[in-house]
Amino acid sequence: MFHLSVVDHIRLSFATVAAAYQRHADAASRLDRWSWYMKIALVSLTGLACVLALIGLQRGRGFQIATTVAAAAAFVGCAVYIALDLEPRIYAHRATAARFWLLTEKYRALLADVHDQARTAVAKQRRTAKKRWTVANSVKLFYYDFFLPGQFVDD
Repeated sequence: MFHLSVVDHIRLSFATVAAAYQRHADAASRLDRWSWYMKIALVSLTGLACVLALIGLQRGRGFQIATTVAAAAAFVGCAVYIALDLEPRIYAHRATAARFWLLTEKYRALLADVHDQARTAVAKQRRTAKKRWTVANSVKLFYYDFFLPGQFVDD
């Protein structure tokens, strides 16, 4: 069996919170990037359908069929974009990353205080317990904010 001191536990908790912040920030960035790509593709397909419609007015049946295909592809793309509904997910990941960032900064301040030995061992344990509660409460608030709209958690 190995022994963890309070400082080691704080460092491990800090690393966990920092990794969670990074994962949520990366997920928000990735979803935002794919949302942008989908918007560009939808505008391109709609523009292509408009150009083909204008050409189809003068050139005949082949361009009219191509217009129909391009318009149908744009419609399907819009339907997929609406069905995926990426904006609430992006917002949720950004909000969670912001909460984890605040926790990360609090852990950094605590580690700086520990390094300066400005706190006693009992105060460090209390602060660690408060951090655990804050992480648990952040997850609970995330659940209530994004999965149960209209309900709030009293702090």
